[in-house]
Amino acid sequence: MARRASLESLGGFIQNFHLPLVDLPTWQQLSLKGEFIYIPRPLGKWRIYPNQVTKTYTAEMAEGFYKLGLDFYERNESLLAKNGVTKSDIDRYFKKLLVINYSRAGRYKLIRKDFKGARKSYSKSIFRFGWNEPLWKLRSAIGLIFSVFKKDIEGFTKKIGRVSYK
Repeated sequence: MARRASLESLGGFIQNFHLPLVDLPTWQQLSLKGEFIYIPRPLGKWRIYPNQVTKTYTAEMAEGFYKLGLDFYERNESLLAKNGVTKSDIDRYFKKLLVINYSRAGRYKLIRKDFKGARKSYSKSIFRFGWNEPLWKLRSAIGLIFSVFKKDIEGFTKKIGRVSYK
């Protein structure tokens, strides 16, 4: 929960960097307004459904989060430096996250038989973001092969004991 006056001082909810959400950018700015406290009970519930934005735009959202993180760092560098956060920390974190998210996006597209989209996501996972997360890059390489041959990856994942991605 946040005080209404604090939210209004920001101009309301914030949406930027082409992110299809308002919560993270808003909470990020609210973090500069005062202290947060922990409330040890659920205050809401996360809805899960097949075409939710967090599944269909996983990688794109991670790219937006990266831009949001860099922008927040640039605007508040001295504050973050006091807490030991550097730009290289942010870069390293998001490059790892992007390898994983592009791999997951590839699998999501492959399951839905969007073979071209899957190849694009898997290729980004493999060839961008340095040598981070080599096991995820290997998973992406396997997915890339499946997408080239237009094969169903779910049968393969069941054989190796992996839970299906719904």
